[in-house]
Amino acid sequence: MKTRASRRNYITKWLFVMVTMVAILVAAISVWSFVGYRSVIDKVNNQTAAPDPTIAIDIVAADLDVAVQEKLDDSLQRPLLFSTRRPIVEVIAETEEEPEAPVEIEALDESLVSVILTDSVRMIFLSGGDGVKRLEQGMVYKGWTLSEVNKDSAVFNQGEQTTVLQLRTFANTSPVRSLRSLGDE
Repeated sequence: MKTRASRRNYITKWLFVMVTMVAILVAAISVWSFVGYRSVIDKVNNQTAAPDPTIAIDIVAADLDVAVQEKLDDSLQRPLLFSTRRPIVEVIAETEEEPEAPVEIEALDESLVSVILTDSVRMIFLSGGDGVKRLEQGMVYKGWTLSEVNKDSAVFNQGEQTTVLQLRTFANTSPVRSLRSLGDE
């Protein structure tokens, strides 16, 4: 049976052999990579003046654009898919211009339901077939421009025409009694 000291010596020898092998492997890889690096540098230093197809060449973009445009113009003048290869001449028929019919102005059939007036905002709310719409002064709705907002009306203009929408009011009703007055009864 092996003693503790002999086992320790065996492990130490085995560890030494492994470290030595790793060191030799690292040295071999570094020499191999250095030789490869030097061969690439030697190839670069020994290059002749012949251009390498993998190296990019500077081209002036303006010269290229002119050359491409000339070829494009030439191709357009001689269409490929026609047997005559002559330019296509488009005949534009002259048409008489019909006078434009007067534009019909759509009437505003909305109701003015709310007016908001502050120092910086002049806004109205219209209720109609399209639902409720919010407009600020100067906005256009159905061809009409909201030109003026008053506390009880809104003025719309379209060309020479003017339409005034009045704020919708409800019949006078008596105020709801407060809870205090209900409790007193």
